[in-house]
Amino acid sequence: MPLRDIIFQIVFNVLEKGISSDVALEEAMKGKPRFHQVKRLAYGTIERKITCDEILRRVISLKVRDLDPRVRTILRMGIYERFWVDSVPKEVTCNEMANLTKTVGVPQYTGYVNGVLRTISKQEKDPLWDDILKTKKKDSKKLGFIYGMPEGIVTLFLNQYGKKTTVKILNAMEEPAPVYIRIQNSRIDEKEFTQELIRKGISYEPTILPGVLRLQEGVAVPDIPGFHEGTFMVQDLSSTLPVTVAGLKPSDTVVDLCACPGGKSIQAADLLGEKGRVIARDSSAKRMKRMKENITRMHLDSKIACQVWDGRKEDPDLKGKADVVLADVPCSGLGVMGRKPEIRFHALERVSQLIPMQREIVARGIQNLKPGGTLVYSTCTIHPEENEGNVRYFTEHFPLACVSLWDGLPKALQNGQSARGMLQILPGIREGNGFFVAKMRYKGNGSA
Repeated sequence: MPLRDIIFQIVFNVLEKGISSDVALEEAMKGKPRFHQVKRLAYGTIERKITCDEILRRVISLKVRDLDPRVRTILRMGIYERFWVDSVPKEVTCNEMANLTKTVGVPQYTGYVNGVLRTISKQEKDPLWDDILKTKKKDSKKLGFIYGMPEGIVTLFLNQYGKKTTVKILNAMEEPAPVYIRIQNSRIDEKEFTQELIRKGISYEPTILPGVLRLQEGVAVPDIPGFHEGTFMVQDLSSTLPVTVAGLKPSDTVVDLCACPGGKSIQAADLLGEKGRVIARDSSAKRMKRMKENITRMHLDSKIACQVWDGRKEDPDLKGKADVVLADVPCSGLGVMGRKPEIRFHALERVSQLIPMQREIVARGIQNLKPGGTLVYSTCTIHPEENEGNVRYFTEHFPLACVSLWDGLPKALQNGQSARGMLQILPGIREGNGFFVAKMRYKGNGSA
């Protein structure tokens, strides 16, 4: 299948059908090469939807929402290729996108697509953008156009972090997302593992966290030495923090409330001794099946008990049994928009529904804790209401108290906030996805 046909399939499924980008990418790329090239172009078009539509509005008489969805997708692809892919001549873009109308079943629009894209192609990038950006618009509107980000999200970032940091965040979300792996220390020594990478010609860089490496762009994970033997787990640098700061002891019982895809449960099991155990729970049987495959690959079936369970449900059998509860709750995902570009279009709408769910999961989760046990709360968002706002709620309404994260953190992350028991990772400011983690001690008597 030609390259642009695959890209069309991904972009159309994400923007018009609401399928998540990782699922759409996986379905479109089965048995096909050039994975990274397709991903870059498809995700880039999704990221720039707002910008592409603003450009399109200036050259067509129809409203963008009234276009045939297939034509709308092709035009977005063409505009993205015209302005963000320097290696393709603009004449080629116009011709190829016009031909694509025949492939996807709208040949009657061949001339229309060709004409619109040729009109846009006559514009140089700077004059077209200046026309939009020189108008007297707020920073949120201008930055939204430049980075293809909804104005509401930009406003949130500006109010919370200021313009300088907001620009760094938005720039970071445009960069290709690196692959991070965490070495399974119970199975292989880090020095031995990195020497094997060198022998295979795979470039890597260390990170601020021991045992977590950043790999060269484009490396195929199954081709990394030790994948099938279970010597490493693909896991973003930020997402290793909850277990890193949990202060696990070898004999601990750990309950992971929202465990899939399994990185935290596997990381915890790697740190526990023979008497320690992990109870990994998730509400989705489908996700749990995939997690079990990871656990088997990592040779940890005997240490991790997988259970399909909704974290909002009370479980009398587990009451007061856990030393540590990990609550990596469903969230708006604002910290991972660089990896999942479609999140930006609906994230803020979901926050009001997510916060009650997050609080309910924690309320049920602390019932599992022993007196003096540890709750580690985390999200992959940078929305203050889901993070610091929720921690304030937890400590005011539940017998929980924040405790310092410093014992588990490298010096680079030891600051005033982490001393108070919380840490917000911002893209562009720190390496890794946007992420939040908080550590709290349970002051109750087991009857919460």
